[in-house]
Amino acid sequence: EMARVAERWLLASVPREPLWRGLNMARGSYWGSLGNTPGHVNHWSKRSFVSMLSSHGTVEEARSPFPWTMLLVRL
Repeated sequence: EMARVAERWLLASVPREPLWRGLNMARGSYWGSLGNTPGHVNHWSKRSFVSMLSSHGTVEEARSPFPWTMLLVRL
C-alpha cells in the first residue's frame, strides 16, 4: 500500500531484530513475550526487508542506525 500511494520515493524503516527485543528486555519491558512489542507481528532482518521492498522498486540506500533498518526505495 505504501508503494502504491508514494509517488517516486519511499523511505521505510523497521526495528532491527533480534536487537529490538533484547533492548526491550534490557529496559524491563515485555518479559512475558520475550521482549516482543505488543502488536508487533513482523520481524525483519535487513536482508529480508531489502528483499521485500526490492519487489516494489530499486533500493537505492540501506542504513542501519541503532536500532533501526532504514531503506530508501526508488519506485
